[in-house]
Amino acid sequence: MMHSAMKDIYDRLRPLGFDAAFVKNCILPDWWQDKLADVPSNRQYAEALIARHLGIQAASLSKRDTPLQMRESAALKLKRRHGVAENEMQVAQILGERLAKIAAGSIDLPTNLDSLKASSIRQHILDSGAKWVGFNELLNYCWSVGIPVVNLCKLPVGSKKPDGMAIWTEDRPVIVIASGRKHPAWHIFVIAHELGHIALGHLSAGELSIDSKVVMDSNDQQEMEANTFAVELLSGNPYLSFSPPNRRLTAHELADAALSIGQELHIDPGFIALSYSRSQNFFALAQAALNYLGSEADACSLYRQPYNHLDSTELTDDNKQVFEYLTEAA
Repeated sequence: MMHSAMKDIYDRLRPLGFDAAFVKNCILPDWWQDKLADVPSNRQYAEALIARHLGIQAASLSKRDTPLQMRESAALKLKRRHGVAENEMQVAQILGERLAKIAAGSIDLPTNLDSLKASSIRQHILDSGAKWVGFNELLNYCWSVGIPVVNLCKLPVGSKKPDGMAIWTEDRPVIVIASGRKHPAWHIFVIAHELGHIALGHLSAGELSIDSKVVMDSNDQQEMEANTFAVELLSGNPYLSFSPPNRRLTAHELADAALSIGQELHIDPGFIALSYSRSQNFFALAQAALNYLGSEADACSLYRQPYNHLDSTELTDDNKQVFEYLTEAA
C-alpha cells in the first residue's frame, strides 16, 4: 500500500506521465522508504530530488492540494508527424533534457563545431581506417568533438518514444536517441540526422529539438536539410537513393547486395538495406536483411562505452543514479 506521506506526490505526478514505480526506481535513492516522509525534512529531500530531475517547481510539490507546476524548460522545437500531439512528447522531453544536462555538465572535452560538414566528417572517419561510417565510428566521432550522444533507454510505462533529440545545454550540444530499435543500423541515420541539426545551426543555446519520427518524405525545410546532411555523411552523396529493381528482393538477396555495394562505396550495409526497404515501404524486409548481415549487440549497450568520458567526480550520487537508470548503464 502507498504510504500516506508520499501519496499526494505520486497522485499528482501520475497525470504528468510519471508513475510511482518509475519515480522510486529512477529518482529516489535505493535506501528510500516512503514512511521516511513522515519527517518533514525527509519529505523536503524527496521533493528536491523530484523537482530537480523531473523539471517540477519545488514549491508546488509542497502544496499538497494543488496541481504540480512545471519549470520553464528549453525553448522547445518539436518536429513531429501529423497526428502526434505535442504533449505526447512531454515525458521524453523532460527526461531527455535531464540526461543531456547531466552529460554536458560532467565532461571536460572541448567542443569543436568548426568543421561539422558532412563531407569532412565522412572523410575524417574513412581516413582513420574505417570501412564506412558505421554506428561505432559516428558515435565516437561525436564524442571526440565534444558532442555527447546518450541513449534514453527507459521511459515510464505508456510514454511515447521519439526517435531523437538535439539539445543545447551547459554550453554544448547533446544528442539524445530514444529509438527502441535494437539493431544499431536503425540508429545510424537518426544520429546523423540530429548531428545535422546541430551542424546546420538549426538550434541555438538553450534550445531543444525533438524528432518524433525521422522520415525521408518530410516537407519541413530543416528536416529536409538534416536528412540531406545525414545521407551525405553516411554515403558521400547527398542525393543517393537505392531504386528497387523490377522485382522486390528477398531478405537474403538484399543483404548480399547491401554488403557488396557497401564494400565498394564505403557505405554501411545496414544503411543501404534500410534505404532500399524505405523505398519499398516494407521495413520488415530490412529487419530480416539486417539479421542476415549479422546480429550485433543491442544498440543500447553500444552507447555505453563512450560514457567513460563522463567525469565521475562531477556526478552527484543522484545524477549518477538517474543517468544510469535511464541509459541502462548500471
